[in-house]
Formats: sequence, C-alpha cells, structure tokens
Amino acid sequence: MNLFASDWQALVAVAVSLLGLIATFYTAFGSTARRLRSDLTTDVKLVAELDGDVKHDLQESVTDRSYRLVAATRYPSLTWYEAALALLLTPVFWLLLSAPGELHALAEQDAVEPILLGPGQLITLMIAFVTYAALVRSWSGRAAARVVYVYKRLGDDEARALVRVLAFPSNLVPVVFFLALAAGVLLNVEEITQAISWPVWAAVLITTGISFVLIGFIYWIASREDLSGYLRFYTDPMHIGADIPRLRPVELGQTEEDLARYEEAFDRRFPGRRRKKE
Repeated sequence: MNLFASDWQALVAVAVSLLGLIATFYTAFGSTARRLRSDLTTDVKLVAELDGDVKHDLQESVTDRSYRLVAATRYPSLTWYEAALALLLTPVFWLLLSAPGELHALAEQDAVEPILLGPGQLITLMIAFVTYAALVRSWSGRAAARVVYVYKRLGDDEARALVRVLAFPSNLVPVVFFLALAAGVLLNVEEITQAISWPVWAAVLITTGISFVLIGFIYWIASREDLSGYLRFYTDPMHIGADIPRLRPVELGQTEEDLARYEEAFDRRFPGRRRKKE
C-alpha cells in the first residue's frame, strides 16, 4: 500500500513539474500577442489625434508591431496539442524512474522479472523519444514559419531578435529532456547491474554509452528541423572570424551570390573535398 502511494506521489510530482515547465514557457513566450494587442489598441487611437512627422513615425511603429502581432497570433508559442504531448511524457518518466524501486524490491525476494532487466526500459525510452520527436516537430515547424514570416515583413533585425528569443526554449527543453532520461537510465542501470552481480565499471560504461546515444538522438531530432538552421545562422558564435562565411538559409533570402561566396570559401578552406564529394 505504501509502495503504491509512493508511486502515485512520484507520478504527481513529475506531472506537476511538467505543468510548471509548460506554464513557465507560456508566461515567458505565450503572452506576446496579448501585450502587442494591448499596446496597439492605445497607439492606434493616438495616431488619429496626431499630425506631422510624429504621426508618420508612430504609424510606422504601429505597422511593424501589427506584423509582429499577426506572427504571434498565426504562429502561437504553444498549442494544446504540444501541452498534451508534454503531459504524455509524465507516465513515461514515471515508469522509467519507478522501475529501479520495483527491481530492487524483487531482487531482495529473488524474483526479478526478465522484462525489468532491460527490455522494459528500452521500450519506455523508445516511447519517450517518439513523443518528444512529435513535440519538437510541431513546435519547431511553427516557430520556423514564424521566423520566415517576420523576416519577409520586417527584415533581418526583427528575425534575429525573434530567433534569439526562441533559442532559449529550443536549447533548454533538450537539456531538460536529456537530464531526465539520463537520471532514469542511471538508476535503472545501477539496479540492473546489482541484480545480475556485475561490477561497478560495467555500470559506468553502460551508462556512458547510453548517454552518448541519447545525445545523438536528441541532436538528430533537432537538426531535422528548419529552425535549427535559422538558429545557427543568427546566433551561432562559431562563425565569428571563421574562414567560411555564414550561408544564409534559402527561406531567409539566400541568393546565388551568397552560395557562390560560400562555395568559393569552402573550396579554398578544404581543397579537393568538394570534388571527392561529387
């Protein structure tokens, strides 16, 4: 009875943590449309009362913010579908984190079930990655479309500012996801190796290998999305002072001259590599 109660407490704790993370992102990024709408309502009334250059300048500001409002409304920071996907991760993490306790209790009774010695956790990890990939695909696709919309209407500076805002959740969420999975993997590997009497170095080696695989999958999921290219173009510090110029994405106005300069610099920096690739 106490074990059942503690499991429910763990499930509730994970759910509350996810809800808190969702609420934080919504508070930080989801209220953009409301703020813009409130400011525009006031300024539109003020434009009608002004004359001269002041009216012209304020009208330009209203137009720019109107585009930002349309972008925030058409491409919201968070949807109910993504919130539901995030909540679906709750039972997944609960299973992953509660399995070591069950494994330990069964090991004391010499009744460890084979599915708890790896296959069960592997299935849980697969479900977690499928859910996470769907979440990333939905959010990143909409965020990328918002960046393109802002670039086409307002130019590079506004698009760069938006990308810098989007960089925070796009970098934080994978880190949180990896740390949660790594903690679950560590607990499970520790209990499994103890149950089958393997040495500590084997547990360290297995955990390290699985962690590298997790990092690879998380990076692969993010790199498939257009948003990752926009993040690299606008925020990647590794291009500062590099021999090869930063190649502008096609959706953000890449020209033939941009591509030619990039290919020329690439051939100069890595002679012969392009010919081998062709």
